[in-house]
Amino acid sequence: MLVKCTVCEKEFLPHLTFQTQKEGDRVLYFCSQLCLLQYRSSKKVKCSVCGKEFFLSKVFQREEIGFNTYFFCSIQCRDRHTKETSVQYMVRKIAVMNQKGGTGKTTTAVNLAAGIAEKGVKTLLVDMDPQGSVGVSLGVRGEKTIADFLLRSASLPECVIPVRKDLDIVCANEKLSQLEFELIREDPDAFRMRERFSDVYEYRYIIVDCPPSMSYLGRAVLNFCNEIIIPVSCDYLSFMGTQNIIKSINYINEFLKRDIVITGILPTFFDIRNRISHLILQDLQKSFQAKCLPPIRINTRLKEAPIHRMSIFEYAPDSHGAEDYNLLVERVMHYQ
Repeated sequence: MLVKCTVCEKEFLPHLTFQTQKEGDRVLYFCSQLCLLQYRSSKKVKCSVCGKEFFLSKVFQREEIGFNTYFFCSIQCRDRHTKETSVQYMVRKIAVMNQKGGTGKTTTAVNLAAGIAEKGVKTLLVDMDPQGSVGVSLGVRGEKTIADFLLRSASLPECVIPVRKDLDIVCANEKLSQLEFELIREDPDAFRMRERFSDVYEYRYIIVDCPPSMSYLGRAVLNFCNEIIIPVSCDYLSFMGTQNIIKSINYINEFLKRDIVITGILPTFFDIRNRISHLILQDLQKSFQAKCLPPIRINTRLKEAPIHRMSIFEYAPDSHGAEDYNLLVERVMHYQ
């Protein structure tokens, strides 16, 4: 049934959760996230902690957990809410993304997830790259994939594959690319991933391996995740790709009033014998300061591990690759 947008009065057919909102006895309709945000910013909201009414003016004053929205009139109210919130909601959703291919993105996603799981923390690794390299790296192939989950033709338990203790994965394949246009038609604002995972609380970490482009799938991941790690191979073109991703993050944070945190810029393929590697590392450290993580050195064992369908911690636990990725795991798990 066609309805009329409360803000712009455009007629549309609601098909997303945010497009229908109840306010007391009224039902409100919003054709887009922009109209929803315009409506919210034009009226007072009530603090979810102390009940005080106020106008939204700062990013910290609004927080989304799943598809629930909370408002905070002050930092003190937000901190109090955080302390009182059940641990089940504290899921860290980390995207591993760079718009340029060949930066060690999948290697980083696989070994970060595997390293966290080895610490005894329940972790889900989601492949959002149609190339399906995550499943290949760990030697599994899912009958049901992330495409089936996003299209609502399969539940998450049907798509999840337990691969190690405390590590589950959801695979991808070329079907994800083929169905991208269908997803765009059904969910033009790219909120489907966030909607589908909104009630998934059994994992402490969800690590997402992203496609090497800021396509619809990349935007869907940024709408879902609350943190991002950007692997940057030690070459100039990869460094430029990093700048483009940061521009996209800033746009999404401003437009949706979100706060995607850059957990770190990760230099990869660092060759200690190569002058250009040191120059790129210096540029990254100068540009991103504390956000620049310790580099991942070039290591033959890292290339060999996927051939044996293992993480670096299983294949060569004493290698430089395992040492470097273990340091990354420690930095991420203790990130403040």
